[in-house]
Order: sequence, then structure tokens, then C-alpha cells
Amino acid sequence: MRTVSICSIVAVSTIGAAMVDPAIDDPNGQWCYLARSTTVIGVPFVPEPVQVTYDGAIYTRNAELCFFYGEKNAPVMARQKTFLDGWIPVVRYDFKDGDIRYDVEIFSAIVPPLESDNVVQFVRMTMRNVGTQERTGIFASAIRGSGAIDRLGGSRWRMTPVAKLSFDANSFIRDGKIVYTFSEGGQRYATPKSVYEKPFTGATHSLGNRNETGLVRYSKRLMPGQTYSAYFKLARSIMLRRIRNVLCEIHVVGGSGLCVAGCFQCGCGPDQACLSAEEVGGKKT
Repeated sequence: MRTVSICSIVAVSTIGAAMVDPAIDDPNGQWCYLARSTTVIGVPFVPEPVQVTYDGAIYTRNAELCFFYGEKNAPVMARQKTFLDGWIPVVRYDFKDGDIRYDVEIFSAIVPPLESDNVVQFVRMTMRNVGTQERTGIFASAIRGSGAIDRLGGSRWRMTPVAKLSFDANSFIRDGKIVYTFSEGGQRYATPKSVYEKPFTGATHSLGNRNETGLVRYSKRLMPGQTYSAYFKLARSIMLRRIRNVLCEIHVVGGSGLCVAGCFQCGCGPDQACLSAEEVGGKKT
């Protein structure tokens, strides 16, 4: 399946944004004219769009799932994004850090008993050693209210000093509700510089809407050619723990969202049977 640059077909971006120096982009990747090109994902009848931001985060207005990489937790900057087949809302981007290549893929799907008003965003991150010597790949996920710049709509996150935050199994929890879920194998942090030890509040780390929390960091030694993948799931609205299995037991389709692609092509819309037909890791639902 071919991919076409999002920049060439969508312009959800700040009016008047200046053209950037082409030297900052990978010359082998898709060309992007806009300085801060963003796009949206979702399914038919979703009440408002889910934004994939210019820097590669996922913004629902209820929370923002953002990403970092490398030893110093550098924020991902994913300007060169593509749609599957040039129009199907499966967003892909990749970048390199030394000999480690990172590939990220994002799409939305309806997962019963949730409906289109709480569509689930699936993310697959794969790191690969493309060098000739053993290397370490490092990738992290985190939650915040908003990255602020060129976000569609105001944030509803509203971090407060009394907000109760914790990790439970492979989920990050706020005030008893699931914010997002993630793969096993990562180290957990309350903030980018504070290892998670026990439940905390917004006041514990002076958190605001712009501050990252619930960070999960994957550090993997990879032999030449070796890969490692992690998966993340973010519902459009924060969910009660009693339906944790909706996120924790549904897994990203093998073949990178091709099931969702097929549903868009035939117009039937993705559903749980489609998502669980071929899963990566974990148990069937």
C-alpha cells in the first residue's frame, strides 16, 4: 500500500505559519511545506476530531498522549507524516537517532461496548537497530493536558492540586479512571525526572496542564537488525476502571491497522471483531 504526505493533502495548521528550512527534514522522507502541519484521525460519527499534532502527539482535548526518545528524553518532532494509501486515517511517521530507527503508527477504532463518542486511539511504536553494532533504543510515552501550540480546541484536562494519580497494572489512572494503557516492559515515572514509587497528587509534583506525567520509558538493547515494539491505547474520554479490559485486552492488529484500512475502503466501519481477528501479544478477547 502506498503512502502520501499528509502535508500535500491536508492543511489543518496555523494560518500564516512560515515555511521552515528544508534542511531540518529527512531528504529521503515525505516533503512538508508547512511549519506545523497537523491532521486528524477517527471514525464516522465521532463527535469531534482526534488530532495528531504537528509534533506527533495525540490530542483529544481530554488528554494528550505525547512521546520522547533517546537518553535525554528528547521530545519527538514528527513533521513528515503520511496517511495509508494517501487518504485512510492510519497515520505513520518515522525518524532515526543514530543507528536506531523508530516507526510510529496511529489509528482510531470503535471498541465495543464503547461507541463512536469514545473512539479508542491505537499506537504502535517499533524501534529497530539499523546499524552494525549492538545499540540501545529508548522511547517513552507520557500524558499531559496539552502541548499548547496549534492544538484544536481548549484542553479539558484541568490538572488540579488534589487530582489523584497512579499506575495500576499497565494503566495510568487519574481520579479512579483510566487515562491510557501501555505495553509491559517499561519503567514508570511520575514525571520525566521522578521515578514512580507510589500514588501521588497534582500538588506532589506541582503539575499543571502543560506538565507531563504518567511517563513510561522503554530502554532496550538491540542487536543489528533486531526490533522491539510497544503499544499504547488512549480513549477519547477517560474511562472507568471497571471497563479496563476494553483497553487492556484488545490488541493492535498485526499488519499495522490494515483491518481498519479495509473497513474504511469498504465503508463498513471498524469494530471489535475486526480488531481482535489478528492480535499482537496478550490474550484474545
